[in-house]
Amino acid sequence: MQKSLFGSEQELSELGFRRFAVLERRDLNVVAELDSKPAVYLATLDDHVFWVGETGNVRRRFSDYRRWFALPNDSPRADVKTRNKLLEMVNGRQLVFYCKTPLEIWSSLTAKNYPAHRVEETILIDYFKPAWNLRPGGRSRG
Repeated sequence: MQKSLFGSEQELSELGFRRFAVLERRDLNVVAELDSKPAVYLATLDDHVFWVGETGNVRRRFSDYRRWFALPNDSPRADVKTRNKLLEMVNGRQLVFYCKTPLEIWSSLTAKNYPAHRVEETILIDYFKPAWNLRPGGRSRG
């Protein structure tokens, strides 16, 4: 069962997350400036964490996602099937993305072969148990 998101954007902000994109239908609208740093991100659906992910370059990842949702025929067949399954689960509701970069001290303590954003992703998946990460065939490190 999904745990309720902390309830407010302010509480997520206190945890270091900031709202940066909203998916409505097939349009991914980025509402904040993104940089090219490693990051962990989560998506909320109906005030629940729905998806947790990590990337080595958040600007590139969401540029790819924007194209992926808007131009489905540009993607390999497996990506199209995954995208369609995601859109079916979202079912016309808003998917709101939040992002945070790992804390500097945390980043310096983790080894290069296991970056801090991956550590944080694992912790968040374990805590929230998001539907998208835990679906059959979904990737879960938690």
